[in-house]
Amino acid sequence: MVVRSRVDGPVPGTVTRKITGSPFDPLVKALFPRIAALVPLAVTPNMITKLGLTATFGTALSVVLARFVPSLLLVGSALVLVNWVADTLDGEVARQRGQCSRLGDFYDHVFDAFMCAAINIGLAFSGLCQPVLPLLLGVVFLLNFAITYKGEQATGVYELLTFGPTEVRLGIIFFFTTTYFFPGVVLDLWGLGLTVLDLGLILGIVWSLAYITVLFRRYQKRLR
Repeated sequence: MVVRSRVDGPVPGTVTRKITGSPFDPLVKALFPRIAALVPLAVTPNMITKLGLTATFGTALSVVLARFVPSLLLVGSALVLVNWVADTLDGEVARQRGQCSRLGDFYDHVFDAFMCAAINIGLAFSGLCQPVLPLLLGVVFLLNFAITYKGEQATGVYELLTFGPTEVRLGIIFFFTTTYFFPGVVLDLWGLGLTVLDLGLILGIVWSLAYITVLFRRYQKRLR
């Protein structure tokens, strides 16, 4: 069985090859090794991973309460940034220290799913968008996780297209921040009032469906 260890570094004996097309990869590769070198030895990679999970639930809570305190959308945006830094930094710290573990790999998969579920459930109860949209987006994201994980197990290749986790988080930050400055309905579509978040969620659903279609076909091609 192929086991990925993106969080705590490669596990010896695995054959996973990571392919990414993110335009932010050069920045990540240049910046995060330097940040990782500054992390105190008392702070373990899994502690950083759990910090990212805590930020995720903080984001969900901020979104739910933003209807009462709109500035919490900005807090949610900041917490999404914390989640991204933690999700990127934990693996770099582990690789520098040689602290690779299968537990870290487990955390990576499960906590990514938690992030998807928590934020989308928070949006569904926020009153800031049509509640069905984040639920649909959550389902599509979970399909993406399933295809990526099983495709990697079968092929030994972990592939991210040009729009990956970094871009997803930047998109969340953009639409949270824009919603703070432009609240309420911004488009009336056949009598259905859509907010900025609604438009972002619709875009996310369409893009994610296209993404998983391409990803599925690539893994399918490798397995033939």
